[in-house]
Amino acid sequence: MTGAAGKTTIDATNSFSPRPEGFNSLAEYVKSLLGGPTAKSFSLNFGSVYDSVGREQVAPSNLFAADPEARQVTERLNRDAGFDPVYVGDLSKARLIEDQLPVLFLVAQNADGPVFYRYSKPGGLTLRRP
Repeated sequence: MTGAAGKTTIDATNSFSPRPEGFNSLAEYVKSLLGGPTAKSFSLNFGSVYDSVGREQVAPSNLFAADPEARQVTERLNRDAGFDPVYVGDLSKARLIEDQLPVLFLVAQNADGPVFYRYSKPGGLTLRRP
């Protein structure tokens, strides 16, 4: 991990194996390796449809959890990628995001392919400006 130690890290990994022993989430494991501010983001989005994000009428959501020092850069990266970032809390909440993967796969399976998702307050589903 030369050069990455202590830097802000965004963990976008998923695992279908047990988490490393002693860690509540994959994101906490990543943080233990690199030591810098860490966020969990982009793990509940299908990479195969990333190029479609900007064509959506409403920005898809992207759930994320982050250390306070990683929150701002994670929100900015989400917006730059065309997503509406949805903060779920500090890094201790990363496992809640990781545990949504089976639900996302069930939705995609029943929709016959990859999906976007959207969380919004009432009145928040507005169209993008051209």
